[in-house]
Amino acid sequence: NMADMKVHGTVNHGERNGAARLTEIDVRKIRGLAGVISQREIARQFCVNQGTISNIIRREAWSHV
Repeated sequence: NMADMKVHGTVNHGERNGAARLTEIDVRKIRGLAGVISQREIARQFCVNQGTISNIIRREAWSHV
C-alpha cells in the first residue's frame, strides 16, 4: 500500500498529514536548537515529547526536510 501511495503521489508526509503538530519551519528550528539546549526543553517549547525531538534530530522523522 505504501509503494502504491508513493507511485500515485498520495503519501501525506509532514504538514500534509492532518495529525501533524509541527510545520517544516518548526522542524528547521528544532534542528537548529539541537546541541544548544536540551531535547527535553525543545520538546516543552514545541509541545511534543522528547522522543519526537530525538527522531527529528536523527532524521528518523521529517527526513524530507
